[in-house]
Amino acid sequence: GVSKINGTILYPGDELSVYELVNPFTKENGYELAGSYLNGETVESFGGGICQVSTTLYNAALKAELEITQRYNHSMIVTYVDLSADAAIAGTYKDLRFKNQYDFPIYIQGVCAGRNLTFNIYGVETRPSNRKVSYESVTLAVNDPPTEFTLDGGQPLGVFATTRSEHVGYVSELYKVVKVDGVQQERTRVNKSTYQASAKKVTVGIAGATAEQVAILNNAIATGDDATVQATIASLTAPPAPTPEETPESDNKDDKNKNDKDKNDKDKNDKDDTVNKDEESNKDDVSSEDEESNKEDTSDKDDVSNEEEQENEDAGNDQGDVENQESSGDEE
Repeated sequence: GVSKINGTILYPGDELSVYELVNPFTKENGYELAGSYLNGETVESFGGGICQVSTTLYNAALKAELEITQRYNHSMIVTYVDLSADAAIAGTYKDLRFKNQYDFPIYIQGVCAGRNLTFNIYGVETRPSNRKVSYESVTLAVNDPPTEFTLDGGQPLGVFATTRSEHVGYVSELYKVVKVDGVQQERTRVNKSTYQASAKKVTVGIAGATAEQVAILNNAIATGDDATVQATIASLTAPPAPTPEETPESDNKDDKNKNDKDKNDKDKNDKDDTVNKDEESNKDDVSSEDEESNKEDTSDKDDVSNEEEQENEDAGNDQGDVENQESSGDEE
């Protein structure tokens, strides 16, 4: 597109039509497929991007203060220039035209270097050096479009896919500001532009969803808020909360209770063993005491028996002595 404009000469009174210079938009004429606007959508077409050429030339013509005879804004905003500073080309119904109102010829040079595009307009500079021209974009209104949600039974529940980005709508004006020695001398409106809003389109999957889940999604979609719809989808697709028995904390608690129970059982067994040992020890002590007592009783009994036997023996001896004495007396 730039090559078809580069080298153009406009003599005094001549008018330039960008469309007439750059058409037709075909592969044979050197164009490739690129993005362009069509009915609120961005589509691929031959010559897509030509509006960047016309927009750049428009801004150069404004700075050269050439007479703009025809200019149209895009249907939706573009991001490479300010609002109202664009110039769209579309078929024969949107064109950029300007006239050389000076009394000398002007020469238009177009240069592409990488991704940079430049237009220079040469002529005779008749404007005072202390006079400066600038352009100011003013936004008058903003139109935020709603998001359009589409439920898709061919997509699984949980899908939230943006199929078209939104374009905010605007109403704006462009003003020419002239200053001399830094002091504003004039401020005039150049154009007023209206840019359509284009809604963002989102596909929401519902395959596998229950009737109740679809109803919940429809209620969220009715709010028109992306964040609300996404939060609802997240809640519907979240895994079920684990039961207390399945939580690690519960498992640890059960293990702790089990360990405490085992410890208590062990302590109880140890206590029972101690009691049994004490009882056994006491029993042994009692048995020993009983045996010792019995032993002592037996010893005492033996002593008595021995004493009795000794007494009997003594008595026997005395009787013997008596008998012996008596026998002896009879003999005398």
